[in-house]
Amino acid sequence: MDQICDDLEAETAALTAVVGDLTEEQWRAPTVAEGWDSHETILHLGAADRFAHLTLTDPASFAVEHHRLSAGEISLNGLIGPEVPALSGRDLWQWFLALRARWSARCVDSAPRIGLPGSARRSARSRWRLVD
Repeated sequence: MDQICDDLEAETAALTAVVGDLTEEQWRAPTVAEGWDSHETILHLGAADRFAHLTLTDPASFAVEHHRLSAGEISLNGLIGPEVPALSGRDLWQWFLALRARWSARCVDSAPRIGLPGSARRSARSRWRLVD
């Protein structure tokens, strides 16, 4: 768990260096990842963080949302609702940082904790593989 916490902090610092000072036009500009702009990328990372956060904070909700995702009923970004994707780049970044701070705090608080359900453990691990 310590490595995940360290990776979370390092990723946040790296992302801040890249998107922290973007203009709204830059948030919406295409990136080298075809079909993705910075706004969509941060939205997706935030949605993944929120999903991973549920593994530690609300296993029952995690199980429901995991089922919906597995069944193809909803996308990962769909789990966060329609209001977040509508945010400006700067507001999305603030949403992401607040979510990341809660996830980081919970990550540190949960470091000694073991015994997450298998699907929750796999989700938390796969979250970090997405950003490598």
